[in-house]
Amino acid sequence: MSRFSLKESIRAGLRWRPANTVLSACVGPVSRWLPTALVSRLPYAGEVTFELPGVPRLKLPTDGRDWYLSMIHWKGAQWYEPDSMRIFLRLLPGARTVLDVGANVGLYALVAAAQDAHRAVYAFEPVPRVAGLLRRNAELNGLPNLRVEECAVADSGGEAMLFVPRDAVPVAASLVSGYRPDCEEIRVRALTLDEFVRERGIARVDVLKIDVETAEPRVWAGAKKLLRRDRPPVLCECLTYQETVALRPIVSELEYEWFSITPKGLAPKSENQPRRAWEFNDLFLPRERAGEWLARCS
Repeated sequence: MSRFSLKESIRAGLRWRPANTVLSACVGPVSRWLPTALVSRLPYAGEVTFELPGVPRLKLPTDGRDWYLSMIHWKGAQWYEPDSMRIFLRLLPGARTVLDVGANVGLYALVAAAQDAHRAVYAFEPVPRVAGLLRRNAELNGLPNLRVEECAVADSGGEAMLFVPRDAVPVAASLVSGYRPDCEEIRVRALTLDEFVRERGIARVDVLKIDVETAEPRVWAGAKKLLRRDRPPVLCECLTYQETVALRPIVSELEYEWFSITPKGLAPKSENQPRRAWEFNDLFLPRERAGEWLARCS
């Protein structure tokens, strides 16, 4: 048996419910204090609770193959992108419509929908099996105001080729070929955000979150009318230098200010800023209201 097969066999054994129950009983009480490198190897199968201040408790079932949910179980909700989630929560008060592009199983979308039952949240997720998990999470938590859109978001509509890692719950599916090795290629429906808000008759978008694994510039390019009309703050992942270079002229054209999210707060993004060791999300604020948003997020 290969080393890889042995590891997979051990993980599968730990996911087996009786074994996982024993594992959780032994590790759970001390998991917050154990090294991340250790607990990251331990799957959790069961119902994960996700709790943040001011947000109703969320329930997220997992069979143990979702690495992020396992880590949230062992380390708590504050482990998951704490600085970005803190900023996101400060953007939400007063928001009536939120778009989550690249929602995966829906942590940001679920938070936005649970915090305000009258808020419309649209979560875009193109991987069919992941979109199914997202729908299940919305239903389980009683969130009819969270609408799942099973499609990719890009700079043009129609169909697009999506490159999907072969994990059970892939978190790095991308429209960019070669971003991840050993991917399954699937054709998915694609649209632009400008098309979406026009067809749905959405009068205003208040907050936009984008996380599409290096295809973010394509989302911005297909949302120029929306961004000019509504001027929402944008929480957006920026993983690579090439992506940063491609995004900068679009951001400048739309007159947005670019800020890095750091453990110490927001910092203006410099052109030669090195890749950072913390979270990869940045915050983009409309220039004319940047001071107002910065004050809210500080």
